Amino acid sequence: MRHCLLLLVAFLVGARADGGVITFHFGTDGTAGADLSGLTTGSTVSSFLTMNATATSTFGTAEFNQTGSGGFGINIAGVGGEDSTEFDDGVGIEGMDFTIASSETLQGLTLVSIEFDRFTAGGGDAVRVFAGGTNLDAPDDGQFDDSELPGNVLTLNHANISTETIRIEFASGNGFGIENIVFDAVAVPEPGTFVVLSLGLGGLALARRRRKSGVQDR
Repeated sequence: MRHCLLLLVAFLVGARADGGVITFHFGTDGTAGADLSGLTTGSTVSSFLTMNATATSTFGTAEFNQTGSGGFGINIAGVGGEDSTEFDDGVGIEGMDFTIASSETLQGLTLVSIEFDRFTAGGGDAVRVFAGGTNLDAPDDGQFDDSELPGNVLTLNHANISTETIRIEFASGNGFGIENIVFDAVAVPEPGTFVVLSLGLGGLALARRRRKSGVQDR
């Protein structure tokens, strides 16, 4: 019966809907960056998640920009000399708003981390991150500076973002590019899994009763 239970567990694991860690790649040659480059508002897909993103600026029309030698930043249309490979405040504070949609039914969705490009260690660079309008570093100073970003990675583990708009924006320093944004999705098991689970457990219980009955009859 132990072997049957192990086989049942293995089947249930295999029958679950897709889930796990999903990464959107923005930097040089990143698919997400290429999908959004040149757009003010656009979308990009990774696995079963769709990111709908909008470039923002307090000055002029902002467009996402991916360059072959730089990373992923924002360009302000019609402004010469603007650093288009970074999120900065050269001609206005720049940022990105995004929401996430899923083609799978999810139990939960977590924003795990954001990896930045060209953050200058010790240079006073900082970024603000909001979720549903709430500053995620509000208990501290309202921004994450480079001293809090080992390896240029901001680890958030902010759960249940499926109904929230996330904003990443320049706070101070020289600016930054975005390399990767990582999510952890927990999928709802396929409906058939519950049926198989009920039948399987019922069968195991029946087998156990028969086994006990056979022992008593001896």
